[in-house]
Amino acid sequence: MRNHKIPGGLVLWLVALILVVFAMVMRPSRQELSQNQHQLTTIKRTYQAEKTTLKENTPLKDNFDLPKAQAEATQRLSQAFSTGLGGIHSDDDWKDQQALLKNNLGTNLTDVVYHHAYSTESKKYVIDKNNQTLVAFEDVDNKHDAIIKVVVQYAMVGGGDATYLYTLHYDLTNQQVKRYNEQALTE
Repeated sequence: MRNHKIPGGLVLWLVALILVVFAMVMRPSRQELSQNQHQLTTIKRTYQAEKTTLKENTPLKDNFDLPKAQAEATQRLSQAFSTGLGGIHSDDDWKDQQALLKNNLGTNLTDVVYHHAYSTESKKYVIDKNNQTLVAFEDVDNKHDAIIKVVVQYAMVGGGDATYLYTLHYDLTNQQVKRYNEQALTE
């Protein structure tokens, strides 16, 4: 048997040549480098804009009194939901409370509450009384978009109860409902 020895210098040159070819093949084009640089710049700008927005909207900015704003929102929402879903039994009640409901809930949510309270089929108000209204806040990290959960349970005229969950996106600085989602828990 013959033993062939490859000189060490030749092996090193072959490895170096393979690495050079590999590096040339894997090297990104100028267009790819330009695209990557553009994406990086866009990401940095988006990050800075989000960072600025978070700083501006934090409940801790400008000595914003978060507990006071939450207490006011709780009082306003409790009053509106308790009145709208349990305290309206006639057209006169509706006329007397409509401004309060629109002020505290906004026009769209007031319309939803009205359609629960008034039956277009029977032309009567169908909620006997409000059994319970609970208001709870998720962790507030944006004073202009606080998430509030409201659970309302009420008794229907003629028997039966209904329970609804309202998820509100609420502006604590202006005390306004921005948008909402309604979910029937029981009916």
